[in-house]
Amino acid sequence: MTCGPPGLHPDAEGGPSKPWHQAQERVLGPVTELLQPYRDELESPEPITAGELGWRGLLAGATAGQRAQAETAWCPVEADRPCRCSGPCRHGSACEECESGQYLHLDRFPDSVRDVTAWSDGYQCNSCHGASSTSVTLPPLPWGCYPDGEGTRAHVPQVFHGVRHPGAREG
Repeated sequence: MTCGPPGLHPDAEGGPSKPWHQAQERVLGPVTELLQPYRDELESPEPITAGELGWRGLLAGATAGQRAQAETAWCPVEADRPCRCSGPCRHGSACEECESGQYLHLDRFPDSVRDVTAWSDGYQCNSCHGASSTSVTLPPLPWGCYPDGEGTRAHVPQVFHGVRHPGAREG
């Protein structure tokens, strides 16, 4: 199950992400069932990796850059399961278009070229398949930093390595 950039737990040889059960010393989140994949994800031909569990799959002491990368790399889940983003989000809430379906939180990525706390959330209804998006501000979860120091908004922030940013140049 490939859902984003490589996971955050490379093996000793620098290879691909380790499966969830091999990544030790996790930060414990409020919902312990989110610290491991669901049974159907484990039985998939391409099992979910620790990096696809979102922020709950990070090692203790993760940097701001690792937390931001995890926020853009989690694998979406069904509406009846808790979302893997760090929250808040509209995952599982009633669709405003058809009113019979629920929103699935499919993606979160930076939503500004200057405000490092602005994120955009992408949703899809599990019934009518209508898409929607919302903006969310997450002060404790910046997607980048200002090279000249905090609050120097006259300069363009630097995006943390590994964070997908639609408005940033690569390289």
